Amino acid sequence: MANQLYDNYRNLIIGNGTHTLPDPDTDTLRANLIDAGVYTLDIAADLDEADLAGVINEATLTTVTSGSVGVGVVDCDDIVFTAVTGAESEYIVIFQDTGTNTTSPLMAIFDTTNTGLPVTPSGGNITAIVNASGLWSF
Repeated sequence: MANQLYDNYRNLIIGNGTHTLPDPDTDTLRANLIDAGVYTLDIAADLDEADLAGVINEATLTTVTSGSVGVGVVDCDDIVFTAVTGAESEYIVIFQDTGTNTTSPLMAIFDTTNTGLPVTPSGGNITAIVNASGLWSF
C-alpha cells in the first residue's frame, strides 16, 4: 500500500460523499496510530473514525494549514503521540474530529513516514516527522 487519501474524502473535495468536507484551517484534525493486525484497510468503504479498529494512540495535529506551503497542500507540525504503549503500529490515519466517531470523516492513511513505520511502542513518545513539502496535496 502507498500513502493515500480515503475515497470518501476525495469525493467530499469534489462535492459528494458522506459527512461534511473538513476544513484543515479551522477544524480539529487528529491522527491515530493503528495496528494493521487488527484494522483491515478498505480505502473505498471506510468513511469515518467508527470504521477504524486497532487504535493504539491518538494525537491532535498542530499548526495545520492548507495552501501556505503550496496550492492544494495540507501541512502541519510533526505529529507527537505521547506515552505510547501497546502493539506495533503500521499505519497513521488522519481524520477530522467532530466529537462523534460516526461523523468524524477519515482523510488520509500513511504506511510510510520520515520517521519510519512500523513503530513499536515502548511507553515513550513517538514523533511522526512531516515532510517540509507538507502532509499531503491534491
